[in-house]
Amino acid sequence: MNAVAVVSIGILVGIYLVLLGFSLQVRRWAGQDARYSLLFLLVTGLLSQGYQSLSLSQRFLAFSYIGVPILADLLIRRGDSLLLWFWAIWLWIPVEFRIGFRTGLEHSSAIALGTMCFLWLMAVRRDEWTGMLRLPRIEEIKWAILGLLGFALFAIPFGFLTEFLRWEPRYLSPLQALWIYLLTAFPEEVLYRGILFGQLRRWMDWRLALLLSSLLFGISHFNDRPYWGGSYFLLSIVAGGLYGWIFHITNNLHSSALFHWGVDFLWMLLFGRGK
Repeated sequence: MNAVAVVSIGILVGIYLVLLGFSLQVRRWAGQDARYSLLFLLVTGLLSQGYQSLSLSQRFLAFSYIGVPILADLLIRRGDSLLLWFWAIWLWIPVEFRIGFRTGLEHSSAIALGTMCFLWLMAVRRDEWTGMLRLPRIEEIKWAILGLLGFALFAIPFGFLTEFLRWEPRYLSPLQALWIYLLTAFPEEVLYRGILFGQLRRWMDWRLALLLSSLLFGISHFNDRPYWGGSYFLLSIVAGGLYGWIFHITNNLHSSALFHWGVDFLWMLLFGRGK
């Protein structure tokens, strides 16, 4: 990895961590000035191009994935937010189903960059997201741990009975553990719980909203090779339902993301794919 890539990744991770932990301060600093959003788009877009070895078409896709939601938000300002949600879900599909990206790293980095875009928009523009993005309290962390234990009691026996799982412990570095949170757990919680479930529960009973968002979460994992299959699909639906339930109780994305991170981390640490 060359020096430009190292510097680019370092700055991007720094921006990401600031947005994760200090959204309220970002809101106070940036306010409602559209120029800050445009500057954020340009900086993250240029940094993303500095470390990814992509073809021209993939560079355009990655840049548009970051930029289109911000540009849409600049156009609609504080008007109808449905347009923003439409763009969010539409832009997520190529990444979630790995259309146009060659490797898992490109897939994950595109998710993370897109999530940074949404974190910026939500921190700066949407009042209701201030609480969702704040660091979790102790009781919310306890809910995440309780959810993880409950899911493990179902998922581990189910996984072995269906031969989906096998015992295969391995070493994961602290950096890999951090990557699971930054590139997988938190980005998916932003989309499926923060945006999708959060919007659906405004239109309908939260239980029905939870069911629909969990089904979509399962569908998005159906093509997640090499894990895909009926067992993985069912486990994803159950996990998505529990993530959404924890989010509904706490209204905090970090609590459901910590639960999500615990599932993915323990899976990668202790288990492999069975038959």
